[in-house]
Amino acid sequence: MPLLARYKGRRGNKSKILKWGFYLFYPAHLGLFWLLRILFEM
Repeated sequence: MPLLARYKGRRGNKSKILKWGFYLFYPAHLGLFWLLRILFEM
């Protein structure tokens, strides 16, 4: 709750690097988990 108390109703910074970083990170981490699953099932 302390984090919620700091919310002022404004959006955060709009960084293109951060935005595209999240767009790339999400499918990449799913692919990594899929690969690890395949490797450990052998």
